[in-house]
Amino acid sequence: MATLRKAKGLTQDDLAAILGFGDSAVSNYETQDRLPKIADTIKLAEFLDVSLDYLACRSDYPYVLKEVSEESKFLALELVKETVEHGTFLLGGKPVAPQEAAKFFLALANDMIQNSTSSNT
Repeated sequence: MATLRKAKGLTQDDLAAILGFGDSAVSNYETQDRLPKIADTIKLAEFLDVSLDYLACRSDYPYVLKEVSEESKFLALELVKETVEHGTFLLGGKPVAPQEAAKFFLALANDMIQNSTSSNT
């Protein structure tokens, strides 16, 4: 949690004030001297733009993927459909190198992450 807080340029006191926690709450949470209430855990996860599982060290992946643009959904489905049908990466009927397909899926994941984190703010 300290790493996430510091990435936002905040001190423990800053984070506590922003979220309405007591003076020593963030320090206690970071040192694991005290566990936050579930409502406070949700506040922390939403503010820090991470999943509850990531905050609880149950996942190595910090982001919650939510929505993706309709255009990205369409392109992803088309790429998968044509790949399955033809046994190679095709987009719009044209061959796509595996590296380019990987770039596309990475961009799609980034789009999902952006939509996820922007909906949390």
